[in-house]
Amino acid sequence: RESGIAAQLAGHTSAITAVAISGDLNTVASAGEDGTVLVHSRADSDRIVDQFKVRGLPLSLSFNSQGSRVAVLTAKAITFRDFREKRLAWQDGPHPDPKYASIAHRSLTAYFLVGHLDGNSVLRGYGENLNPGGRPPLAGHTAAVTSVAVSASGRIAVTASEDKTLRVWHVDSKTQVDEFPIEVVLKKVAISPDERRIVAISELGLHTWDLHNNLENPVVPVHDGLVSDVALQGDQPFAVTSGLDGTIQVVDLETLLPTLTLSTSSKATRYLAVSPDGVAAVTAGVSDGDSSRSRQVLVWRLP
Repeated sequence: RESGIAAQLAGHTSAITAVAISGDLNTVASAGEDGTVLVHSRADSDRIVDQFKVRGLPLSLSFNSQGSRVAVLTAKAITFRDFREKRLAWQDGPHPDPKYASIAHRSLTAYFLVGHLDGNSVLRGYGENLNPGGRPPLAGHTAAVTSVAVSASGRIAVTASEDKTLRVWHVDSKTQVDEFPIEVVLKKVAISPDERRIVAISELGLHTWDLHNNLENPVVPVHDGLVSDVALQGDQPFAVTSGLDGTIQVVDLETLLPTLTLSTSSKATRYLAVSPDGVAAVTAGVSDGDSSRSRQVLVWRLP
């Protein structure tokens, strides 16, 4: 399959801060600095099928398994939107003070794992009882949770924190099953569908772990500058990274060497999402000279 740009999606009037692509590849969501969220239908000539606003700066977007709802995270609120029916499905907040930092969908359920600034991670779902004591958290970090990820089975979760640790959890029992100390703060984590590999990024580059062998690999500086985002390419042994050098790198996790470089024609590529099957990606970034490019989402075919 030939790699390259499949589409350019426009519509934002401010710089983009988050992107996501649904599991069926039919829908792309993006959020802007002004709180506007756009939902494009790839199956309908990339038409905008829903547009709504949230209060605050969107930090992250995540689709549910059915591709019918999108979760929007800000520091003070979680918003679940049913974009097919163009209605608010559920919302927590806005709270008076910042509370949230990261979010990831738990496959095959109606719940999302949310990383909190107090160091806890909690499963949240549509229409749930908002009693804080109603669902035990994944507790153990001593500082803000910077990123969360859940395996395809929904059984294992991974969390990274400003306390410079990476922790692995059994979601149902809320028990920690592994912990890795890190020299720096990790900004983004992901776990492979087979629960064997974890990838993460920091100011040092790409971090990788082999959970089956309890092995941490050497850090790889995959970009000419800081790496800004990371995702796994489905069940293939490849990581996809974006960087402030304006490129996308596909890295072989067996050799830890880049196998493909894609140029985005942007000054910096800050935001990245890869479809669960690994065949498509979406990116957004900052352009040098043409501000309209900072308001566009690029859809990519991956090899």
